[in-house]
Amino acid sequence: MAGIPWSEKEREVLKKLAEAHCIIDDVLRVFPSRSRASIFSQASVLGISFAGPESEINMDEFKKLVRGK
Repeated sequence: MAGIPWSEKEREVLKKLAEAHCIIDDVLRVFPSRSRASIFSQASVLGISFAGPESEINMDEFKKLVRGK
């Protein structure tokens, strides 16, 4: 079953968010009634993409793990 169709205004906002290099978590806050899958699907139709949150490296833990090896 298809969801609610995307309006032209929503598409414009989605494109602007992509141009601003927003991550998907930010986009989800802008479109609280849209699912992650719906946003990714519409982004694909529009030829744009959104990254996930940037990963974080705990360098202290990394150093502990590789120190003895």
